[in-house]
Amino acid sequence: MKLAIKICLYCFTRLGRMVGLLFSYSSKREFQIAIAQLDFCKTYLATSKTTTSIARESFMHAGEMVAEAICGKLILKPGIGKFTVDGLEHFEQGIKSGKAVLAMSGHLGPIEILAAYFSKTGYSVAPVYRKANYKIADWLIQKLRDSHKLVSIGRSGVISMKQIIRVLKSPSLLSLLIDQDIQAEATFVPFFGKLALYPSSLVDLSIRYGNTLCPIFIVRRAPLEYYIRITKIEIDPKAPDALSAAIYAYTEKLEEMIRLYPEQWIWWHRRWRRRPGIDYTAPGVFPRSTAEYISWLKSGAKDSE
Repeated sequence: MKLAIKICLYCFTRLGRMVGLLFSYSSKREFQIAIAQLDFCKTYLATSKTTTSIARESFMHAGEMVAEAICGKLILKPGIGKFTVDGLEHFEQGIKSGKAVLAMSGHLGPIEILAAYFSKTGYSVAPVYRKANYKIADWLIQKLRDSHKLVSIGRSGVISMKQIIRVLKSPSLLSLLIDQDIQAEATFVPFFGKLALYPSSLVDLSIRYGNTLCPIFIVRRAPLEYYIRITKIEIDPKAPDALSAAIYAYTEKLEEMIRLYPEQWIWWHRRWRRRPGIDYTAPGVFPRSTAEYISWLKSGAKDSE
């Protein structure tokens, strides 16, 4: 029976990869962004693959990730998915304090499987999320999370903040993805040598509440085989630069994983779209358009331009 399940999952995830590949050809805008950002970061990546190859594989990974999310319950059954976890002691030590661990992840690897895995192994997990751009995608994600008994919390609103504070004060995992530039309170920290914005309000709140901060990432080493890496951020919470130091430490761990598994990161989000020293709330001030952004990257991404 297990072999039959594995064969079916393998075929379904291969189908997901093919859908992702087709999407890479049909989504020219996203593919162009991915190529431009990969060209900009190529010297940092530990691979001899071409940027075009990495970009195609990134889309294929996204398709496989969706297939894995749909089949998450099967993958998490004993003897089906194989999981290797390093650094679990950091979670255990943090939770023993009676407070939540802030599990800081990013859009790397099969991220929906990550929270589901820890819920399955007995942890109370509360993912903080931003609504997806498409209603059907948002509905599907919430349905899948509900099936894994994950208590999802929106990023904004008074009710959401009360939920977040309640979780921070409990022995649980508060998980969030902070590797994209979104409309939220944010901090600039270098990412592959160029300042990028990170949503930072929940990191700041966790520092003030004395929670343990743990970067955590999952990657796929082979079909149905996953590696989870957990580390702990050591900072002085009273230091004036505690927030930027925490974000910087997280970024170092994120970069390490992207260097090794570049095809499993989402390259088509405009990572450096907003720049320091510019008030984007001012009338008529907007981030660069896609065409302007790609041109800016190709010309060396100078902030004086």
